[in-house]
Amino acid sequence: MKIPKKSDLIKITDYIWEIPQNFREDMKVPARVFATENMLDEILEDKSLWQLTNVATLPGIYKYALAMPDVHEGYGFCVGAVAAFDYNEGIISPGGIGFDINCGVRLAVTDLDYEEVKDKIPKLTEEIFKQVPSGVGRGGFWKLNNDEMKKVLENGAQYIVELGYGEKEDLEATESFGKLEGADSETVSKTAKDRGRDQLGTIGAGNHFVEIQRVSEIFDDADQADFTQTGQNNLYADYADLTQTMQTSAKSTISKKLGLEKGKIAVLIHCGSRGLGHQVASDYVRKAISYLDKQNIKLVDRELAYFPFEHPDGQNYFSAMKAAANFAFANRQLILHQVRKAFKKVFGKEIKLKQVYDVAHNIAKIEYYADQADFTQTEQKEFLYGDITFKIRKAIYEVRKKLGLGHKENVYRNSLIIEFKKLGLNFEVDKKIEVKYENEVVGVYKPDFIVENKIIMEIKSIPQLTKEQEKQLWYYLKSTGYKLGILVNFGGKDLEIKGVACSAKSASSPPSLRKLIVHRKGATRAFWKGHPELPPKYQEIGQPTLIPGSMGTASYILIGQELAKEISFGSAPHGAGRVMSRAEAKRKIKGSELKKELESRGIAVAAGSMSGLAEEAPEAYKNVNEVVEVVHQIGIAKKLAKLVPVGVIKG
Repeated sequence: MKIPKKSDLIKITDYIWEIPQNFREDMKVPARVFATENMLDEILEDKSLWQLTNVATLPGIYKYALAMPDVHEGYGFCVGAVAAFDYNEGIISPGGIGFDINCGVRLAVTDLDYEEVKDKIPKLTEEIFKQVPSGVGRGGFWKLNNDEMKKVLENGAQYIVELGYGEKEDLEATESFGKLEGADSETVSKTAKDRGRDQLGTIGAGNHFVEIQRVSEIFDDADQADFTQTGQNNLYADYADLTQTMQTSAKSTISKKLGLEKGKIAVLIHCGSRGLGHQVASDYVRKAISYLDKQNIKLVDRELAYFPFEHPDGQNYFSAMKAAANFAFANRQLILHQVRKAFKKVFGKEIKLKQVYDVAHNIAKIEYYADQADFTQTEQKEFLYGDITFKIRKAIYEVRKKLGLGHKENVYRNSLIIEFKKLGLNFEVDKKIEVKYENEVVGVYKPDFIVENKIIMEIKSIPQLTKEQEKQLWYYLKSTGYKLGILVNFGGKDLEIKGVACSAKSASSPPSLRKLIVHRKGATRAFWKGHPELPPKYQEIGQPTLIPGSMGTASYILIGQELAKEISFGSAPHGAGRVMSRAEAKRKIKGSELKKELESRGIAVAAGSMSGLAEEAPEAYKNVNEVVEVVHQIGIAKKLAKLVPVGVIKG
């Protein structure tokens, strides 16, 4: 067992680390970790990075195995792992998705101001505790018959809304509209169905909860930039603080569009597919191990057991996983309905709970990503000119911050010259480059800048860049032999920076899309604006990404960014991540004392078990603020709002 040490990791940026492919002979791709250096020390205390390198050995894995900053040891795959496998040659692994299939988070907001209703929070907490059953194996108010079970498994939250337990708008604000197509209830065992038959509308135990929260901070105030997709497109956003302050915007901010306002009350629901999903995973783990034994396939860890995706058992598991995911969507939908009932009972009237979004963790999806050399890598899997692009970005942001918009291109070019000199960058202006066709010189190309004789730059001051301009830059790269180009537009309301790469692998044609099976275990989707899977209102802004904290700590709302498409398969972390086992937490922490401590901070608590409360103490988890900051600084998702708990409901 070769376990990675800190010295084995290559620093790519301050927030991205890589275990190279040659770390082990059986690795098919590198493994990457999103973390600060301080977080690495904590991560290396368990076997999570060993598990990540194991994932990198699996058939059909594409590009790299990823670990989010909340990573910790799990079953087979580490929790916090993201791995994409080729559709035709890859696999599907129950251990790569997890036992609590579609354990996810749903956020709804109200117009209630905390200061005006804070005296009713304890009563509201108790009422939600009554309306939403919790605890290990605890059943709810609805025992599904066979026909109802089939409809839940195959139609998810859509079936629940059809019955009147929700609103159409809830579905539009749910990942995949609350239903994964292609689920066949026949692929789910009777044992799994029986375990879930009375568990719809319940949260269970463990780290699942319902929290009443107060919006404590907004990060995209009107006097800051509308920062989505600006300033970091295809380049790493180490200067995110600058992108948020370099311009003002009179239009409504994204947070306001989502109903997030400082001081308002919100509800966060965290739960999954209960015993049904656990049984589906258990059933197919056994089948996968049996398949490997019959095929005499030896794995470094049997918990990685898999099926080839196109194998009949692989397809059956994928269908059963979808059915369990639909059960989870239906579960959170029914819980939201029960929470709405609790609000009505406490306040004596209907209180509008507008759903912001519902995201899934522990799931596999078929998705499409560019089949080309990652512009962030060289052939040695290192970042392409990372130190240079870092300085270029700094210069760009500084010019935009000082000049704003409305100037001609030569004004921005002259200002960049000043900033490049300050940063010690070597550059040439308007240098002629030979353009070759079949090794014959057929003309010349004159970019605005050539930086360090490696990167060509084009400067624009127009309303908006077009795909045609990006493609044209790609063709310039192809015909001149340069690998990286940067297209900058200072003229729009949003600063645009486009990185365009052309390697030997991709130079024969523009990038195509590869069909992949993306496993997200303890990770969440973070799609960017314009993604075709998002409904219209989110296509304009990007997908909300929900990262809950541990009990008593903050939770965050972020918005997916286009950079996630390039480096994380559209993924972000799912929470804080454990650093202490449940058994250790119960040994070290008394639930009754924790309850008193939370209440002394103004957090009402309703829990069915003091030992269960101790298991989920904040000390048992990583610092969620650090986890979120890594994501924000890399630029795969950007912070919108911070929420703090005022009422906690647990099993």
